[in-house]
Amino acid sequence: MASGGGGGGEAVEEGTTTRVGDLPEACLADVIALTSPRDACRLAAVSPSFRAAAESDAVWDRFLPPDYRAIAPLPPPPATAAASGGKRMKKGVYLGLCDKPVPVDDGSMMVWLEKESGAKCFALPARKLSLPWEDGEFSWRWTPHPLSRFEEVAQLVDCTCLDIYGRLPAAALTPATPYAAYLVFGTAAAAEGHRGLSFPDQETTVSAAGRVVARHAVCLAPTYAEARKFRGSASPVAAMLGTMMHTLGLNTIKAELQVIICEVDTDDSGNINFLKFLDLITR
Repeated sequence: MASGGGGGGEAVEEGTTTRVGDLPEACLADVIALTSPRDACRLAAVSPSFRAAAESDAVWDRFLPPDYRAIAPLPPPPATAAASGGKRMKKGVYLGLCDKPVPVDDGSMMVWLEKESGAKCFALPARKLSLPWEDGEFSWRWTPHPLSRFEEVAQLVDCTCLDIYGRLPAAALTPATPYAAYLVFGTAAAAEGHRGLSFPDQETTVSAAGRVVARHAVCLAPTYAEARKFRGSASPVAAMLGTMMHTLGLNTIKAELQVIICEVDTDDSGNINFLKFLDLITR
């Protein structure tokens, strides 16, 4: 249809439109990279053009941590990636870091990525924790465990009071990301017994740059009566009960104790100190 008004106006074809999917792949990739890994996977199902952009290295390079090459160097490109110019490799690196923890620092720590956000996660072995009185009043055994990520775990034989400290460089964490600290432990069979895990409550603290950013009262082994007592309460103990996981039939109780870190100054070159437990008595 020709435009009117004289003066030789330009002809415009009727019904022509520009769809989002018609944009160049680089433009789509820049927009998708501003979302999240989860959204990128969903957008890949919209159309072939969206899929090409959502799976490109330009997108997944934004989701990988800056130091990912030190954690997991790029593997040799497969034939499909070579055919496409090697532009579809980093999504595989991302998923690999999500599916399997990678040992770093000569195996003294495990690192992996949280799949939905890409945040770096860390696992510290018992050897990296500060366990008091290792050669004195307290008695420890270092032994392998089939469910542990590491070669050995610390088995506490007897003590009267126990503090456990862990430390992690703040610069290693993903910026602007809420973090949670977990203590993963198991108890002996019920026949052997343990005491002090259910009462009194234990205390956890998290400090960054020399100041405490989180403090909670928790219960490592609540009884059913205690669980009912705190059900529906706003108590920090009740908030932590949801993280307890009981493994039945294995003669052990595996528990995860969660401490939420809401704000961390990642510009500070110091350390995150976490998981301080007081008044823990066991045998």
